[in-house]
Order: sequence, then C-alpha cells, then structure tokens
Amino acid sequence: MKRLSRSLALLGLAVAATHVRASNVVYSENFDVDDTANWAFTPSSATTGDGPNDNIGSDANFHFDYSTVGIPSAPGSTAGSTTGMKFVANLPGTGIFSGVTLSPNGQSFNFAANDYKISGQVWLNYYGGTTSGTTEEVMMGVGAAPGSDQFVGDNLTSVQFAASTDGDTASDYRAYKTPWPLEGPTESAPGTPAVGRVQQGESGVYASDPTGSVAGAGSGGDLDSANAYYSTLFPAGTAPPAAQQALFPNQVGVTTAAGVTAFAWHTWSIQTTHGGGAITFSIDGNAIATIQGGTINPYTLSGNDFYVGMYDINSSSPPGDAQYNAAQLLFGLVDNLSVADLTLPGDANYDGKINADDYALIDRGFGKQLATPGWSDGDFNGDGVVNAADYMIIDTQLGLQGGFTPSFLAERESEFGDAYVTSLLAAVPEPASLGLLAAPLLLAARRRRIS
Repeated sequence: MKRLSRSLALLGLAVAATHVRASNVVYSENFDVDDTANWAFTPSSATTGDGPNDNIGSDANFHFDYSTVGIPSAPGSTAGSTTGMKFVANLPGTGIFSGVTLSPNGQSFNFAANDYKISGQVWLNYYGGTTSGTTEEVMMGVGAAPGSDQFVGDNLTSVQFAASTDGDTASDYRAYKTPWPLEGPTESAPGTPAVGRVQQGESGVYASDPTGSVAGAGSGGDLDSANAYYSTLFPAGTAPPAAQQALFPNQVGVTTAAGVTAFAWHTWSIQTTHGGGAITFSIDGNAIATIQGGTINPYTLSGNDFYVGMYDINSSSPPGDAQYNAAQLLFGLVDNLSVADLTLPGDANYDGKINADDYALIDRGFGKQLATPGWSDGDFNGDGVVNAADYMIIDTQLGLQGGFTPSFLAERESEFGDAYVTSLLAAVPEPASLGLLAAPLLLAARRRRIS
C-alpha cells in the first residue's frame, strides 16, 4: 500500500502541469452561407403555421446582412463579415402574445455526461421613436428537443435565459426551468404555476442577489435592469450606431437606460454541468443567473439541443405609423455561435486530469461489462460498451500529457494488438521526458488495483 501511495503521489507531480480544463469546439455557425435548411423555425402555438419570411407573427432570416440596418461586424467574424441570424417576434401589426424558437438541426449534445459552453455574439435592437410596444425578450436555452417550441407562454421543457430589448419591464433578466417552483427558502408557493414560470429573485438564481435575500419583483429588483448589479455592468448611454441613425432618423437621440445591453455586440454564454449540475448564463463573462441543479434547484431537460429565439412579453405593438419603423428595428441578432465540449476526454471522475483514478474506473467498467455503462464506467464515446475504443480515448489523452514508455506500449499491444499501438502513436506527439516518468507509474498503480 505504501508503494502504491508513493507512485500515485509521483504521478500527481508528473501531470500537475497539464491539469487544465479541455475545450473542444464541437459545433460552430457563422451564417456566412445561407444555412436556412440547417435550422428549425418553430413558432409558438398562438401562431401555428407561421413561416420564417411571411411578414406576420414571427420571422427569421438565417443569412441576414445586418450592415443594411447600420450594424458593424460582430467580434470574431471572418474578414469583417456582416451576416448573421436575425429574428423578430410578434411582428408589429400582428398583435399576438407569441414567440419563436430557433434550433440547429441534426445536433445532439450529451448534457447528462459532458460539460458544455454554448457561446455567441448577440445584438439587441429596438425602435426609439416610441416607448410603447418595443419591449421584447431575446432568449437562449439548453436541453430541448430539436425543433421544439420553447416559448415560455406555451410549454417550456428546458432551461432558458432571456434579456429584454429596452429595459422597459421590471423583469428584464429572466431565468426559466422546469419543474417549478423550489426557488429558495423564502419563495412562497402561489398555487399551481404555469409551466416555465420565471425564477423569482428570492430563489438566489440571479447574480444580482445570489443569497435570495430580497424579493425580486418591482423596480430595482433582482430581475430589473435598473438594479445596481446590471447598471454597473452595462452603463446607460449607448446609442444606435451612426450608420443606423443615418438610415432611420427616429433613432437619432436614442440612448439606452442603465442596465440595458441594446445597440452593441455582447458575448452570451451558457455553461452546463454534467449530471444535472449547475447551468450558468453569462454576458461578457459576467454571471447573470445560475440554475444550481442537484437538490438545491433541480431541473429537467427534454432533449439534447440548444436554441435561441425571441418572444414578446404581451400582445401590444407600436401604434400607427411607428409600426413600419419598428418592424425594421425591433429584433435580435446572433452571430458566431459555437459549442465547446469542456469535458477532458477520458477523465472518468471529472477532476480535470488523467491519472490512475480514471484508469481504475475504466478497468472496473471493462471488467464488469455493464449492461448500460456511463461516462464514469469508461464509456467515453457513448456507444454503450467499454472496449478498446474507450481505452484509445484515455490513452491518447495520457499521451498528450507526456508520452509513453516501451513497457506501456508493450502492454497495450498484448491487450489490443499491433494496430491499436500504431493508431495510438499516430495520435500522440513524440514522448516527452515527463511522460517517461508518468506512464510506468500509472501502469504500476493499475496492476496493483486490478490485482
């Protein structure tokens, strides 16, 4: 036992320099080509049958040149590109409490087993010629079935976050989840709620009041853009771009209220945690809200996709002639979307490194040949069995942390054959001296654990 403990301690020293969180981009979309066919447009139930370009209800354009409304290229765009995804809800003149959900087709992210970060550049725009009918919410969410309606007025079955266009509501920043309530010790239970009811300030969900010490409703509350937390992050006074003002004179003299993110690009992100853990929404790296998950504030997810979209908070539209300009200027934009898998391949215990503990778990899973193995049993590729393909994943990551010794490779050859070793060496750079130390210590630890 003493020799094993010493070996593990030395191994810890060998891999300490590479104890970092992985970040593997598994999906990206910059809308530089027309990807309409690769996105699902799902209107809310009140506007069933609505199409993406019919100028009624909700609309979406998946290859929109936003320079035509005076908006500059989003950060991270290629060669100054100005194409993105534009969406509107309750198009002025519709007058229906409604929304739209937009989700990528053919994608499946294993939120149960892996940790992800969904990111994108987001622009909120509103018409400045009236204060009536211009308050809508742009949303981003995770854990929905592809193509499903996630409008909060219908049947939300995911975790969702939203921000208002102009700050003209007491609930500008919102977090939703199912089931509701279980929002915190001070949150009263007002009977049977609608599905997807917004998390209140007492829940401790919002970074503006993480202890849930005060009620969130009303002016200056935990959800209100006027709250000091938001107004500090997003000071008042942002004007529409000069190019937009030149195109639309009613935008001249318009500036944002404190706490409002309109008229500028901002990085939105949702970071998820495997196994029903915390899901955090951030803007420009600043936490806005966190659904804790677990026993604190559990949630359920109905699928393995993410989505963006927009909804109106009521049925009103700008009055009279203002409707034309509002139709041009009341919208959300998304550009440069990406999904990064933060889970280190082969890290069976999620501690951010590959060591003997991870090998003990995969060896156990391989030996037991469980009927339904999970990530922590060594099924790293999710194919329902622990086999050589999973060892290839963990061995490759170990090799990237330092390389292999001849004895390590000889054992792999005896277990899985020449072709396995050939593929493994092709996937890993030349071994470093650090790896020459780590690999034999790891094998020693594994042999003792197995015996």
